[in-house]
Amino acid sequence: MHASNPQPITTSTTADGSFRTSQAHPTGTCATPEPFHNARYASAVIDGMPEQFDGIEIQGVREFIDPIDPDRSCCELDNQNPAFFSVYLHHREGGVACVADLESHELAVAYAELLAGRYDWTINDYCIAH
Repeated sequence: MHASNPQPITTSTTADGSFRTSQAHPTGTCATPEPFHNARYASAVIDGMPEQFDGIEIQGVREFIDPIDPDRSCCELDNQNPAFFSVYLHHREGGVACVADLESHELAVAYAELLAGRYDWTINDYCIAH
């Protein structure tokens, strides 16, 4: 699965097995390497047993802050108007585990493609319009 990507993104694996990405700066004058947010969770969630998963999901997410207690919040799937994008591993027996929260759909797709390529999983992108 591939998505159109207006900004150049390159990825590599670091010594600890997490992924790093380099995305062109919006001005186009420099490239800044930044880790995929929460990318190390994939290794911890997989825990050496990739056979427990059979696919990857990409979902849009929105955080809702509690107006009475701003320190509280909850996140809900929102593929129509997402604030960020989450990558989930789908358990063979049902359910999902979040392995990354990313600021753009392009980064979520890039990270999902890296995991899919590594483990031969399919990707279900529920944010296909982005």
